[in-house]
Amino acid sequence: MTNYQVQVIYRKINSTAGGTSRDSTATPDWSDLSITGEKTSTDNGNGTNTITLSVTGDEKTLENGKVSADIIVVFDVSGSMSEGSPTRLSEAKTAVNDMASSLLAEGSKVDARINIIPFSTKALTASGWMTDTQQVKSYVNGLTATGGTNWEDALIAADETAVESNRNTYVIFVTDGNPTLRDSWYGGAWSDSETKQYSSYGYFGEGKSDINGYNYNAALTRAKNLVSHNKTLYGISIQDATQLKGFIKEAVGNENACYETNNLDSLNKAFQKIVNDIKETLGAADVTISDGITEGISLDAKAGENLTGGFTYTITNSAGTYTGEEQNNQVEFVSVTTNVRFRL
Repeated sequence: MTNYQVQVIYRKINSTAGGTSRDSTATPDWSDLSITGEKTSTDNGNGTNTITLSVTGDEKTLENGKVSADIIVVFDVSGSMSEGSPTRLSEAKTAVNDMASSLLAEGSKVDARINIIPFSTKALTASGWMTDTQQVKSYVNGLTATGGTNWEDALIAADETAVESNRNTYVIFVTDGNPTLRDSWYGGAWSDSETKQYSSYGYFGEGKSDINGYNYNAALTRAKNLVSHNKTLYGISIQDATQLKGFIKEAVGNENACYETNNLDSLNKAFQKIVNDIKETLGAADVTISDGITEGISLDAKAGENLTGGFTYTITNSAGTYTGEEQNNQVEFVSVTTNVRFRL
């Protein structure tokens, strides 16, 4: 039997979750991970050899045994949220409360803080950071629906929310309607009713439609700013928010970061998928690699980031299976790009 030594080198990398790349300053230090690797070639006695590669890494946690995540829920409370039976608002409240119960439960592996930013005609007073399930429920259950739909102001408020550099930040934008108002003039002519309608109140738009796309484009600018500031953006559309999926795709480059819902069950599933995504990004990825010579190599590791490896890579997790090729020490998947170094 011939034994081959395997050297696996881990280094801190930028991770990707949902729709946007993460700044390494928001990523815990993985430098003390315990990594072991072995590659063996076993003579089968018939002129062939069986080659086995195994690499195992520890799961990285913070000092308190958890990984950190700040979740900002941008919550539409415009007048249309009062429609339906049960109302859209009541179902959205239940879904947000259920998410909070999951993330803030005793024994959760995520050190989560939740901040609710309600919005309608303008962004309303935010809840501030909360770490207690009952505190979240008390705030959420007190929300009422009235007014228009100003995506831009809501995204400004989310972008300006103070966060800590050592915590990953996720923004979940929940709305049941397309934008009908905005904060910015956005180049409209003063003769346009869409520009001057509510200008004396400090915002613009007709409050019912978006004829020239000013509201949408103003909000998109703010969403891109938010993403550039290392906040990961998700969208959850409720029934009439037909533009949100395309909006999220334009903002983050990934339409899969937006979930379309029409009842409580689909709302809960959307929030749960986002929670799972957050946990996977902060926790571990199950990975299989092939190095082009030894086909079918099996590799298992938990390293708190997408695993680094060799030549052709496949990530398999709850979101699906993605394959990427190495180029310039990077492997690009559907929505994941990871730096790699691998030597035999």
